[in-house]
This record gives sequence, structure tokens and C-alpha cells, in this order.
Amino acid sequence: SSRLISFQHPGKKLQEAYGNNDYFTGLNFCIYLRTKDKKYIEGFGEASDKLMNSLPRNSDGSVCHPSYPEGGRLLADMLQDYAVRMARTGWLSGNVAYFRECTNQYQSYRNKLRNGVTGLWHRGLNWTDEKGEPDPGHWNRTQGMVLRGMVDSLEYLPADSIYHDMMVKMLEEFAKDLVNYQDARGLWHQLSDHPEAYQETGGTALIVHYLYKAFHRKWLPREPYLFSAEKALNSLLGFIMKDGRVMNTSLDVDPGTLPENYKYRPAMPGTLYSAACMLMACAGPYLVMPPVNMS
Repeated sequence: SSRLISFQHPGKKLQEAYGNNDYFTGLNFCIYLRTKDKKYIEGFGEASDKLMNSLPRNSDGSVCHPSYPEGGRLLADMLQDYAVRMARTGWLSGNVAYFRECTNQYQSYRNKLRNGVTGLWHRGLNWTDEKGEPDPGHWNRTQGMVLRGMVDSLEYLPADSIYHDMMVKMLEEFAKDLVNYQDARGLWHQLSDHPEAYQETGGTALIVHYLYKAFHRKWLPREPYLFSAEKALNSLLGFIMKDGRVMNTSLDVDPGTLPENYKYRPAMPGTLYSAACMLMACAGPYLVMPPVNMS
């Protein structure tokens, strides 16, 4: 699109900012949870502190993507991972500054990226040459990532804190709006508020996993969210081919692109993203079990 400013792929810049392979996966942290072996989180707090103090920010303190520091670029992909990392660091250290950072960043992004009419989130802000304009579409995978950041952060925010209450309030608001765009078959579409766009499995699978988790942790009520997750999961199973590949998962899309480019973005069977998200969706019903080693 001619609207786009040229930029290096955002994932590479974020990995450089994180300085390790923990971006988007939290693998080292998750291994620590299950083994209690601190070697897996050596330097975790220091890296979080460096990240919090080195990422560019706009005038109201919102953390911005490092690809274009002076451009004030917001990206929901980055927010969800950053917020979860801040919550985890607060849980490890007991330092409430990290809890505050987690919830304040979510609130700040909500005020800029949430569409006041649909309740859905834009993917980013300031990724085009039209400054102050959010990404024009509501990409389905963005909705799944926004939900992930809220739910996984809540796992670590103290239950009796204002930070926990703030995140639950945002979660309730978002989940209520999100289920309005689930189609009759139980799926969400590539552009979540465009029923003519194709049914997209990657974002839908993320939504399924985190609705299950939020329900099982009692952050959302049983109805309509358990029914919504079950309906979506049953439909998702129909998109798994005999050889195990998953259909209808959108390939990545550059932030700031026009809605048409989201709508017609290819969905190639067998992408790594499709397999990972489908496994998460299938694990959803088992999240009724208590979290491991969180006490």
C-alpha cells in the first residue's frame, strides 16, 4: 500500500529490543514455572527493567515500537507480550511498579486502539504517513493477541490489587464486544467485523484458548463465554486436514496496511502459526486444572 511508510519487519526489531528468544513465547519463564530451576530466568528481571527503560514512549508514556522511535508507533502485538512480561516480573520480584506498568500500558493502548463503535481493537497507530491514524482494519489475530495479553497478565497480577481489577474490567468489556462478531458457525473472520472476509483460524484459536482460560480462572462468567469457546472449538476441528495441517490461518500482515490487504491476505495450510494456535485451542478445555507452580 502507498499509505505505508517503509520499515523493517517489526518482529526483528522487537527481538533486538528483548535481547533474547523470550519474545512472544516466554519459553524460559514457562520452563521455570514447571521446574523451579532459576537458571532458566537468570537475568529475567534485569532484562525487563532494561526493556521498560529503553523502549521509546510517546508524550503520555505509551511504549512505542522501536522500529521508528520518533514516529510514536503503537503495536498491539508488542503490547500483549510486553504487558505479560511486566506482570511476570512483578510476580517474581514483588515490585508493584511492574504491575502498574502492565495495566497502565493496557489502559493507554485501549484508549487509542479500541474502536468506540465496534469495541474491537486496531492493530496499531502511526504506521502510515497519516499521523495519528490507527491501523484501518480489525485483524482477527490482533483480537486474539489483545485477549491473550489481558488473560495471561491476570495470571500474575495480585488478585486483591487495583491492577487486577483494572485488567478484569478491560477483559469484561473486550470479551463482551468480541462475541458479537462470532459467526453462526462459531468462527471469527479475517477482519473480525467483516462477515464477507474469510473465516480465520489463527485468531479464532487464540480467542478460544483465552476464553477458556478466563472462564476457568473465574475472570469471566460461564455464559456466554464457555458456550462461545466450545462452539468455536468444534468448528475449528473441521479445518484440520488429514495430514494434520490447518487451513485458513492468515499469513502475517504489515501493520498499517489497507483493509483490503487484510481481507485478501493468503491463508496457506500448514503454517507454524496455525499449528501452534490450534494446539492452544485444543488445550482450552483442560485449563480447568489449576495452574502449575503458581503458589
